[in-house]
Amino acid sequence: MQPEPNPAPDGQSSLTELARETRQSWAAALAADGVLPAGLDAAALQARLAEAGQDLVARIGIAMLQEGLLQPQVCGDGEAKVPVPRPGDETSVLVLHGLSQDSPSLYPKLRLFRQSGNQHPTPIEDPIELLEFVVPAMQGAPLQGLSRVAEELTDSWLNDALCRAYRAAWNERLRETIRAARRPTLWDWLRDRPEPPDRALDLEQWSAVGHPYHPTHKTRLGMAPAEVLSFCPEFEPQVQLGLVAARRERCGGETMAGAAPGALWLERHFPAQAEAWREGLIERGQDPADYLAIPVHPWQARHVIPKRFARSIAAGDLVPLPGPAIPCAPTVSVRTLEPLAEAGAPHIKVSLGVRLTSVERTISPRSCEMGPRISALLENLIARDATLSEGMRILPEEAGLYFAAADPEEREEARHLAAVLRRNPALACGPDEIAIPATALAEASPMTGAPLVLELSPSTLGADPAAVRAALARYAEALLRPLLTLFLRYGIALEAHMQNTLGLCGRDGALRRFLFRDFGGIRIHEPSLRAAGLPLEVHPDRLTVVDARDEVRNKLTSRTLHYHLGYLISRVCRHLQTGEAPFWSDTAEVVRGILEDLRGDVAPSIWRRERAALLDDDWEHKTSLRMRIQGLSGDTYRRGPNPLRWTG
Repeated sequence: MQPEPNPAPDGQSSLTELARETRQSWAAALAADGVLPAGLDAAALQARLAEAGQDLVARIGIAMLQEGLLQPQVCGDGEAKVPVPRPGDETSVLVLHGLSQDSPSLYPKLRLFRQSGNQHPTPIEDPIELLEFVVPAMQGAPLQGLSRVAEELTDSWLNDALCRAYRAAWNERLRETIRAARRPTLWDWLRDRPEPPDRALDLEQWSAVGHPYHPTHKTRLGMAPAEVLSFCPEFEPQVQLGLVAARRERCGGETMAGAAPGALWLERHFPAQAEAWREGLIERGQDPADYLAIPVHPWQARHVIPKRFARSIAAGDLVPLPGPAIPCAPTVSVRTLEPLAEAGAPHIKVSLGVRLTSVERTISPRSCEMGPRISALLENLIARDATLSEGMRILPEEAGLYFAAADPEEREEARHLAAVLRRNPALACGPDEIAIPATALAEASPMTGAPLVLELSPSTLGADPAAVRAALARYAEALLRPLLTLFLRYGIALEAHMQNTLGLCGRDGALRRFLFRDFGGIRIHEPSLRAAGLPLEVHPDRLTVVDARDEVRNKLTSRTLHYHLGYLISRVCRHLQTGEAPFWSDTAEVVRGILEDLRGDVAPSIWRRERAALLDDDWEHKTSLRMRIQGLSGDTYRRGPNPLRWTG
């Protein structure tokens, strides 16, 4: 029995009807000749659509529970129920399976059912039908936000199905290649390839499966299906990064000492494109000395620049050029691109006016200026602090550049034409080190089915529980020691979720340290920074620099402990079919030990308060779904379970 859609207000279509129309349009677009990659067909997509829908139903259920949108009544045996009063049927309930009190998880393997009266529960497999069904039971969710969220969820659902279908074919190709090379695991093959290309880029694209928690983890609103295939990393595309010429006096930005400034980045790293760029301006009667080159994503050049900067283009302050282009590949973040022809060239992060996950991925002038300043601050700290220098490296944002139009209205659009140059990960690796994106460490190897992190060591691949626990405790120690040091000594929390973190491993698979990147979401406690005597020029838009330690701690617990360690522990335990509590107990011991080592580095009152907040108190969990429903732009949090209290 399929659930009945809610009646729509004012004669509008129901959410499920709108989602169905979207799916039909999507399928029609993909049916066009030449759109689907080789090896994919309608049948493969249909199977993955059902799989992606079931996964999204579970994600929505987890988010609603953790964010307090649903208040379940626990019934035991891993089951909980939520009354869903409906017109003419006061007995409807949402039934949730997988909420074991004995084996808690931040990422439970949840299944959701609909039940009315004494009828047999019916599984819910359509995420939009779930959204409509639970509306009467949702706590504090304004109905006006549901249509927007349904659109984003549907887009994520369809793109996830496409990703899963392509990924299945990709894994089959990998299996054939690895078997032909006579290697037993993905890690052995990666490590032993002669003169390998950028392993980190290969793994970033292979593991670009989306945010571990967010229900709209694959939303790409603004992109047609063909553009998703052409620009997103999970489909291994090549992207031709374009260039515009921006009048020099209208450009702003910042550069780290010793890095190529915004005026010279193109000449230093891409001399052939620089020459073609100059020739293009001369052909149009312009003096190249009057302009700076700003990289622009081809999607942005096609859909955004002509509309938002029409007056600047007409005035000659902005000159779009049909060529030249820099051949690039997207990394896991979609709009951060790695140049393919120039070894060691910086990664280029560009504005992209597409809603990815939950926000439009533009770059503010603040980020262009603060990125290099924060990078210099972090490099200074790493150089002078032995704990940091031993345990971490960063990929500094060496330069930021943006265009601020002369026209007051267009000047507000500066975030749509901006770029940040980030150091290439290859330059941070030692001669015998391999950079592995943390996103890849959590994904199942095509050879063994185990998370890649377990392939790094024969003892963990053998699924010896003691060896696996010891390995993850070492991982937690290596990850948390520098991050807790940054937090307690200097009041800094990096946005160290898996997408922003790479592990530096030796050829023996031993993890040596972590490499962190992307400082747009960092939080800095200004009083702590001042107390440490560290200067930082702060942008008037002070988003990253705050006065409350709680804001900084929330970034640490949600991004590092929840999204990073929590997801990795969840994936490993699901593979081993074992409970998570022992692994969280080990992590708690790691945190206690690090905090004890840092006891004398801060005032006793601060140390006691932070120790209690990390180990004893409930955590503040980011309310990603509630934020989308309510249309909020800033981060909001709700108190929830602290897994460091779980014992096993």
